[in-house]
Amino acid sequence: MPALNAVTPAQLARLIGLPDAPVILNVRIPGNTAEDPALITGSRLHPQTDITAFAPTRTGKRVTVTCKRGRKLSHGAAARFLFVTPSEVPDLFHATPFGIEGVHFGNRAEGCIFNAMPGDFPLHTDALDRLAQIVRSADTDRRHYTSRTAGLLAKAVGLSRLFRDNLQLYRAGMAL
Repeated sequence: MPALNAVTPAQLARLIGLPDAPVILNVRIPGNTAEDPALITGSRLHPQTDITAFAPTRTGKRVTVTCKRGRKLSHGAAARFLFVTPSEVPDLFHATPFGIEGVHFGNRAEGCIFNAMPGDFPLHTDALDRLAQIVRSADTDRRHYTSRTAGLLAKAVGLSRLFRDNLQLYRAGMAL
């Protein structure tokens, strides 16, 4: 079974040519391209050593990263898209970084971002404080912190198996 953030060749083949098809980025090394110049239809050849140059062109679009064997080059490039440094977030995504070390809205002490934000905004209610304990327990992998964490984890894993699209997963999760 592929990773949660992976797409199989059969799944990708069904997406090619559709209006919402992902941008297909091929990060082969030059030697592999010379050996086998055939590329996936519609893919863009881009050097894996300069993956950040491609980032501004992907705003609002899904990206599938490929290489000759579908292993370390494509996985490394895909990780670069998923994990950026906090200083890159405002420029690449026009957003405020949160939930990571070293930023204002980061994990603080023993808590997580869900604990930190109510302290910065007037958001304290009994319901939000209880929810913050559950989220903190799941986010910091301290499942013993509250008995409801196991249920949240089970729902999150179940939904992740039902929906590949994050927005669909989010909508279904909000309904819970």
